[in-house]
Amino acid sequence: MANEIRVQFDISRVVRLFDDLSRNGLNQAWKTTLRKTGGWMKSQVAKAVSADSRIPQKALRSRLLFYLKQYGEKFWLGMNPIAAHRLGKTRKTRRGVTAGRFSFPGAFTFGNQPGKPAFRRVQGKVELARLEWNEAGERAFQGVIPRIEARLLKTLEQELHYRLLKEQGKI
Repeated sequence: MANEIRVQFDISRVVRLFDDLSRNGLNQAWKTTLRKTGGWMKSQVAKAVSADSRIPQKALRSRLLFYLKQYGEKFWLGMNPIAAHRLGKTRKTRRGVTAGRFSFPGAFTFGNQPGKPAFRRVQGKVELARLEWNEAGERAFQGVIPRIEARLLKTLEQELHYRLLKEQGKI
């Protein structure tokens, strides 16, 4: 299920402060601002999800993607369950398998080597043991949305100032 959230900002008051800037400088500042804001969003969502669900940020970062489009940006958060071996080193226990701080009762690994993928029997089939986390991801993403505009405007102002100084030859 894909949820689409559109966020729009009025940046005209910030851009008016830098009328002396060329069109190319303005475009470069905007692209840099979007890229930096996207990186900030990735880190904030990963921190929030990790704090809420106790999933390591390393396992989450590959599921947070940021695309820079021609007229904006697209942020994608993969909500599929995370395989047990991505949560930490898998270890056999009497009741199943533990991975990091999570336990998977009834799961097993092939061989005696720790750190291998853990599997479960589900309705006669063998499949990877996975952890559901979509509620935590959705809450974290919704928590970041109100702070995006302030961060974007601050970064845009800094980038426009940098581009203006660069065009004037002061950098």
